[in-house]
Amino acid sequence: MKKNLRFFLLLSVFLTVCFQTKAAIPTMNVITNVPAYFWYEGCTPTAIAMVFSYWSLKGYTNLFNAQGSALYIRANVQDQICSPAHIAKYKPPGDVNLPVPPNTSIACWLKTSVNPLGYGDTSSTNIIPGITNYSASKGYSFKVSSTNFNLIPAWKMFTNSIALGQPMVFVIDKNGDKLPDHAVTVIGYEDRGGSTNTNKWYACYNADTVGANTVNWYQFTGTATNKLYTVAELYQIIPPLLPPMPKNKGTLILFCSN
Repeated sequence: MKKNLRFFLLLSVFLTVCFQTKAAIPTMNVITNVPAYFWYEGCTPTAIAMVFSYWSLKGYTNLFNAQGSALYIRANVQDQICSPAHIAKYKPPGDVNLPVPPNTSIACWLKTSVNPLGYGDTSSTNIIPGITNYSASKGYSFKVSSTNFNLIPAWKMFTNSIALGQPMVFVIDKNGDKLPDHAVTVIGYEDRGGSTNTNKWYACYNADTVGANTVNWYQFTGTATNKLYTVAELYQIIPPLLPPMPKNKGTLILFCSN
């Protein structure tokens, strides 16, 4: 009886140590080959454009006019980030007498810079319809799932999205005043182990920074005074299923004779 009790006690200690050790192992996942752009007429349309360029590389080729490696050069897609007509009307000093430009770019659908917003600003209420309407205009039914920052559910949503190979857009507070003021393209996460919440990080392309085409790592935490690049809102951009490629049934050759 004592031997059995000792065995179960040892087994309990062993399993506890194993689970604690497993929980402490750092984990990292970063999506590669996401095009990175410097800021172009608004952080939100620029951040969304990086996601759409990634999906264009994955077969959703109608999202942009550019194709393949050309997608990595911002100049090849910038008119679809923000159209020349949108810039002419809304970029200071602008021309209020110009007609409202047609919805041909991401910024148009997002209503970026439209009064009363400042130039380059986007209302968060326009992010989901902007993404879905732009993609619909290109023939795709992309979906968007969003949440405000709440550590446990937000981390689960975030890591699941990255595990599925789906880059995200975060709305963040970049200057520590607890007011969301920036958007970034999020491509990865890292759990650096330990039991505190300060060990969770997100990787992003930050179009506002020098070297915007390099991966930036920031702590995955909610907005707080004097904390920079904290997270306010998360947007998961979900692609539709592509139709299957037609099967090659061979080539029919007709021989005609007189």
